[in-house]
Amino acid sequence: MFRRTIKRLAALYLAAAVLFLLGCGVGCARGAYYRGRGLAGHRTLTAENVTYQSIRPYDTDIPAGETWFVSTDTDPQLLWEGDAWVERVVLHVQQHKPATGVELYYRAAGQTEFDTRHVVYGVPDGSGGYVFDLRGQHVSGLRIDPDSVGGVLTKFDGVELNAPRPWWKALVPTGAEGVLLALAPLTLAALWAWGEELMAGRRPKLR
Repeated sequence: MFRRTIKRLAALYLAAAVLFLLGCGVGCARGAYYRGRGLAGHRTLTAENVTYQSIRPYDTDIPAGETWFVSTDTDPQLLWEGDAWVERVVLHVQQHKPATGVELYYRAAGQTEFDTRHVVYGVPDGSGGYVFDLRGQHVSGLRIDPDSVGGVLTKFDGVELNAPRPWWKALVPTGAEGVLLALAPLTLAALWAWGEELMAGRRPKLR
């Protein structure tokens, strides 16, 4: 029984890994298609390329060439409109107050509004900025919420679309994908075993 359970788990984990790699392959193929259309290039958005909502520029004693802003309420937004294939976004900022959470919303092609179905949470990059892994999405707009408390003074150094990274990192699962890859086979194995026990209990007993 134990050996059969181990074999079953191994098969399920192998299947999950194969499906994940197939998904990566499909994503790479789609990325190549959009690169051929000129929509998947690397670019940096500056303050002139984004619009502010609940954010006002801060220019008191600011060195020339630097862009600073301060959020005016608990829902500040950086908005960008454009047609692009986006795999990875890096927000380059330095904040005087640690952010409680930085989120990126993307509007899929054909959508008219941002919604919580398309949200990615930023991962600190160690230099004050945040990385968002979209896993390849055709977008018509982006919205970044740089903080959720208001009154945060922020130095804005730009937003990178499709920021360069080593090719092998595309094969590394995100946090959510890692949890799914770890738990899905265990859940399926438990349901499989439960189903076998249920069917065994319904079998007629031989006299």
